[in-house]
Amino acid sequence: MASNDFRRHAPCSSPTIVFKKMERLIRQLLQTVAKLGQSDQAALLLIQSTETGLLLAGLLDEKITFPKKTISLKNTPIETFLKKNAHIDSYPCRLVDRYPFPCEDNGAVALQCLCVPLYNTAGRLQAVLLLARAGQDITAFYQLHIFERLQTLLAVTLETALENATLAKQTTVDSLTGLHSHTYFEKRLQEEFARCQRHGCTVSLLLIDIDHFQDIVIKYGAQNSRLVLLAVARVVMGAIRQEIDIPCRYNHSQVALLLPNTPIDGSFVVAERIRKRCEMLELPLANHGKIKITVSIGAAHNIEEIHDEESQSELENIMQNEAPFSESNQDQLSEVIESAEITKEDILYRAEVMLAAANQAGFNRTMVWW
Repeated sequence: MASNDFRRHAPCSSPTIVFKKMERLIRQLLQTVAKLGQSDQAALLLIQSTETGLLLAGLLDEKITFPKKTISLKNTPIETFLKKNAHIDSYPCRLVDRYPFPCEDNGAVALQCLCVPLYNTAGRLQAVLLLARAGQDITAFYQLHIFERLQTLLAVTLETALENATLAKQTTVDSLTGLHSHTYFEKRLQEEFARCQRHGCTVSLLLIDIDHFQDIVIKYGAQNSRLVLLAVARVVMGAIRQEIDIPCRYNHSQVALLLPNTPIDGSFVVAERIRKRCEMLELPLANHGKIKITVSIGAAHNIEEIHDEESQSELENIMQNEAPFSESNQDQLSEVIESAEITKEDILYRAEVMLAAANQAGFNRTMVWW
């Protein structure tokens, strides 16, 4: 997850609520400054480093969007703001994805970009508000003194919101992988089951385990094993629906993936996508060349599997078989199952059972509790 993605982070309440508050604040901020500046094009640029910024939000045609686009600041007027405590100023305007951004072009331009720097309480530039206006010298328009008076208030408000989001991230995000934490997983699992009980929807769960991870730790060392875990986390993040699916660090070698509104056959497709992409990885490790990575995956969903006495006895016989999770016995298992709702503890148990089955069957495969 990107460091500036606040959508899922919350300090003391639902992470979704925290981002909605952040989003609402940014909307109000952009709409207010655009109205004061008589502009229909505005943007909020977060400063990430001395060389890059994040185009976090923009207003265009009365609509607010969150492009979250990284922009180079080298050889731009923003460098001036970074080197000294510059004041509100205007520059020739170029458009980045139709949003205003200042440039040094001295040629004839139709638009000027008003830059309102927002410094935090430590005096560091944290963001710049950007507004596009027609004209050669827009610093002379009468609303400028209003921006000067509002500048500190806007900066303090934004700083507080960013600090809250940072604290939320520290409590809900795994620092190594960027995935959500185990605590966050438990919370969201509870929320998803409550939602399914209200609306009768489906949720699936994948437990993704790095094959032979302990051997990797012993053979290649802790630092290289962390690289392996990070590589798998990136594969998972690249294979899911952003802002919908919920990837979490489950334990030292496992990732849990909640798939809202996803039936079990859909979760199998996602699981196989992740497994095959991991299988294709050749990860370079320090002093060890490249290694191959595989994962095993257990999948389950919130559909109860009820067994009568005869079916339960048949199930126990299958489970006692020395290869209970072979493909042939998977078919037998499905024949003794009926459907209803289950608890969150059940879905966890079943995903764990299927993961154990995948390991027993030889690793690098997906097993599903249908």
